[in-house]
Amino acid sequence: MLKNRIKIASVLVITLLAFTACKSKEKAATPSVEESESMLSKLEEKIQGQWQLVRMECCSRRMMTYEGERLKYQQTITINKPNITFEGDNYPEKRETTYFLSQDEDKSLVRMNFGDEQFTYVRFEGKQLIIDMSHVDLQKEYYKKID
Repeated sequence: MLKNRIKIASVLVITLLAFTACKSKEKAATPSVEESESMLSKLEEKIQGQWQLVRMECCSRRMMTYEGERLKYQQTITINKPNITFEGDNYPEKRETTYFLSQDEDKSLVRMNFGDEQFTYVRFEGKQLIIDMSHVDLQKEYYKKID
């Protein structure tokens, strides 16, 4: 009987230690309003200009990656605050709209909100601008600056 109590106590202590270790991992500090505004301002400057689509990852259960000649269309985007223009060869149609940048609720992602109420996440990987629509249709577009 004593052995069973010791085993139960040991299991409880190990469980408690594991739970405490998981809880003690610190979350990244949430940036202040000033830090958030500064970060958005820097990103706003960085995304201005003309960008060429170089890679696309798309869609649903069968994820495919398209690069170079395999791209469905040659698309460029021109970002000139507060406007963004989508156009290119074999691109369905030239589209112009307005945009603004904001952060999601926990301030870990930057959203590009379009005039027609759609939004996408934007970020950089190295010098590539990534427009990430994976929350809608699992599509990610990778752009390189051309001007």
